Parts: sequence; structure tokens; C-alpha cells
Amino acid sequence: MGNTIARNFTFGAPVAEYDQFLADAFFDSSDYLAIEAYDDSRRFIIGRTGSGKSACFKQLEKRFPSKVVRVDPQELALHYILNIGVVDVLQGMDVHLEPFFRALWTHVIMVAVIRHKTSRANQSDGLSWLRSLFQSKGRREAIAYVDSYGETFWQDTETIVKQVVERLQEKINNAAQGLLPSWPLQFGVKQEREISKVTEIQRNLRFRFQTIVNESQIPRLNEVVRAVDQDLLGSPREHLYLVIDDLDKDWVESNLAQLLIRCLFDVVLDLTHHIRHLKILVALRTNIFQKLDFARNTQQEEKHSSLVLRLRWEPSDLKKLLEERVHAASIRYKIDPPWTLGNILTQTSSQNAVDPLNYILERTFLRPRDVISYSNECLTQAVGKETITMNDIHNAQKRYSEERLTALRDEWKDPYRDIDKVLLKFQNASSRLNREELTAIFNEIALLTVDESYEGKEWLSPMCKAAIDSNFSSLEEWYKYYGDLFGLLFKISFLGVAKKQGTRDSRSPRSTVIYSYLEEERAQRATDHLESISSFYIHPAFHHVLNIAVLE
Repeated sequence: MGNTIARNFTFGAPVAEYDQFLADAFFDSSDYLAIEAYDDSRRFIIGRTGSGKSACFKQLEKRFPSKVVRVDPQELALHYILNIGVVDVLQGMDVHLEPFFRALWTHVIMVAVIRHKTSRANQSDGLSWLRSLFQSKGRREAIAYVDSYGETFWQDTETIVKQVVERLQEKINNAAQGLLPSWPLQFGVKQEREISKVTEIQRNLRFRFQTIVNESQIPRLNEVVRAVDQDLLGSPREHLYLVIDDLDKDWVESNLAQLLIRCLFDVVLDLTHHIRHLKILVALRTNIFQKLDFARNTQQEEKHSSLVLRLRWEPSDLKKLLEERVHAASIRYKIDPPWTLGNILTQTSSQNAVDPLNYILERTFLRPRDVISYSNECLTQAVGKETITMNDIHNAQKRYSEERLTALRDEWKDPYRDIDKVLLKFQNASSRLNREELTAIFNEIALLTVDESYEGKEWLSPMCKAAIDSNFSSLEEWYKYYGDLFGLLFKISFLGVAKKQGTRDSRSPRSTVIYSYLEEERAQRATDHLESISSFYIHPAFHHVLNIAVLE
């Protein structure tokens, strides 16, 4: 090649927020093109950590800077909503909160679109402009809705959300005082005790509270939606993207949080039908999307499934992504002629030689973050050389493997606290395990439930129902006891399973093994065809850090 690999040469940052090559070396995958395509109906972008969700949204903003509205979840005061007393009291009384949460999401989205379209530096001028527009169209209900918020309509999203919730609290307070004169001004456990004293009062209060929640200014809000559709985004040239990313940042595991996100999905579905030139895009991690459990309602699942885009990367896509990044790095560091991926990865002519790129991909979950991380570590090992050799790739595994185990822990530590201690029980195991070998490890894992220092007993104990050293006459019986634990390790892609003889998966360098990221649909039903599971495999990404003995 002529040039040697310098210490500052890199494939870019694995995290989109810090990636210097995101703009110059973005790969237009088919999934990104679907996100960008205005006529593509898929709105919910689902993928595991590092699969490129944030990168896609950042690229969308770069290409259409005046057409993208971003709603920052950090400004949505989600923790405030989930912890405020009025919500706890209403939920405790079995008041259905869905109407309020849907109205809240609709309000937040409408305010974001309206503020973007007015684009007035002076808030009072923007309010006057909006009122004048609505008045000229005869939008009296929309005007009344905007006026009810006054200047606060233009404040930051967090202030708006808190104001909406506080209005609900005030209405609930007033309704309660009509039946309970001693109802306190601040919500808390006192109210729950007082309400429970009298069943009749409780029924009346629940009816009143449900009526208040159901109202939520729905008629006026519906008129605002119509106004946005017809007056602000009335033609195709006015179309907008509205993106909501990082909903799962600092995720709080609770039924209420899941309800809040399900209501967002309902609102997106509804607004998709009612605002023609607004494409709302919501990104969510796979594990949190699974917890929303749309499958329990078949009709709801069918409605949402058509709007879901699951990010998937083919090996050929990841190769092209690295090619783009090698070229961008060559330009940045003034390497002429620019390097190619073929130049930088040493290929040997031996008939039994391992393909270096396949070797790298085999140790990833086929997602950009993994591939960039491993490739950067290979570059570190190859500093001062003209190419990355297989020896460099092998040496890069130590740090990369440690990072992947830490990343897997961080991805799943909520709700699986101390999951890393479960994974460490596989140290010194073989890469391929039969059922008896895996059972022995599961028995060791079960002992964690009686370890005083272990902090994951709440989730692990129900998964370890079998008596230690139990004998199982069939795989079905084994699965009855250890199926939940196996299912978790399969879901997070730590374990894979051998497929039926004769089946192949062209996406996997190890075509006889299935991992959940290769076929997410099967990750949801890992018990399918139990009789066909002959062996269990520890993912190659963790071989080095766990000192796994590799069996071919």
C-alpha cells in the first residue's frame, strides 16, 4: 500500500453521537431508505443497542434540516409523570389512564409541529400569527385550545408536560373535594386510605375521575389536529418528519411506563391516518418493544405490526459500511490513493485460509457498533504496519471481547440486575455444549439465588425452579424447568442453538447455528421444535473474555 497505519487512523466512533464519519461515510442501507421514504408506512424503528437507530435519525436531519422536528424524551418529564401522586392514585383506583396519556402525547406532538412551522423568534408574534391563521379558517375550537395555554404554549416541552399533568391533578382535586371535604391538596397514600373507607364514595370518585381523564380537551385537540393537517401541512411540499429517539434512555421498568409508550404508539397510528404530510418516527430498543406485549391483543398487534421496521444488517451491508469508512478516513488523513477495505485487510491465498472480514463479523451481532469497535481494535494492533493481519485480528479479541461482555451487561441490566454474574458462570466452558453440560452450568447459576451478595434474585429465582442435579427424561421436561433461563440467554444472543440438519442461514458465518439477532421471530418462540436442538453454543464474541474452549 505504501503507507503504514497511523495511530490516529480509525473507522470512526461506534456511538452515533460521537462519530466523526457519520456524515461523510454514512451507508444508505435499505432500512435507512425506508425511514427516509415518505410513502413507507413503517413508523416504529426497532433494533438492539448499536444497530444504528440514532445514526439513521441524525442522517435524516442532515439531509433534510428544515424538514425534521425532534422531540427530545429528556424534555418530556417522563419520570415526573410516572412518579406524580395523582397518577399513582388514579392507577390504584383502576381508572384507565389511556385517554389522558394519548391526549398528552398528541398535545406534545402538535405543539412541536406548530412551533416548528411558525418559526418566529418572538413568541407573542408567533401566537398572534397562529391565532390569525386559525381564525381565518374558522378554527374556533383550535383557537380556544391554544389560548387556554397562553404564552406557556411556546415554552419548553418539559414545562408544557408538567402543566398538562398539573391541570389534571387540579381537576381531580376539585372533584374529590366535592365528595370528600377533607381531601388533601397534595396527593399521596392518605387519599388511598380515605377512599377505601367507603365503597360507595369510591365508586362515585372512580366514575368522576374516569370522566375527567376521558375528557382531556379531546374535542378541541381534535380540531388542532385537523388544523395542522389542513392549514399547516396542507400540501406535499409542507411534509415533515417528527422523530422521537432515546425513549429507552434511563428506562424505568414499570407497567405504567409500558402503558405510556403503548399510548404513544396508539397516537402515532392515529395521527398517521389524520395528518397526511407528517411522518412520525419512533425508535425503541428491541427488548423494550417486546415488553409492550402487543401480541396479547391480536387486533392491536396487527395494526402496529404493519408500522414496525426492524433494523437488520446483512454481512454485505456491513462490508459496504466499512468500505465507506476506510475511504472517508483516507481522505481525512490525506492518504493518496485512498485505501480500500481489501487493501487494509490481509488476504491469504491458502485454500484453508480464514477470511478476515468473515472472522470479524462472526464475532459480532451483525450491527454497526460491534463491527466498528472490533475493526478499530484491529487497527490499534496494526499501527505501523501496512495491513491488518490475522495475528492482529486475534490480538484485538482480548479488549473487544471484554467490551462486548460489558456492553451486553449494560444493555440488559435493567431489569436483569447482576446478569453479568450469570454470564461469568460460563467461564472455562466449551464453545459447544450438550444438554447435560448446560444443565451443570445452570445448576451453578441457580446457586446465585442463595448468595447474599447477589442482587438479581428477584428475576433469577423464578427461572431456577429445578432441583440441583435433577435428571430429565426429555428435552421438553428439561425445558419446563430451565426454559425461562435458556430463553433469556438465547434472547440476548449469548447462547445460540444448532439448527436442523440441512438448514442454512446465509446471513450467518456459522450457518448451522441460530442466534436471536439472526432470526428475531424465532427468539420469541425459542421452544419451537425442541426435539431438533442437539447442541447449544456460546457466542464467539465472548470466547476470549470467558476463556472458552473452542470446539469445531
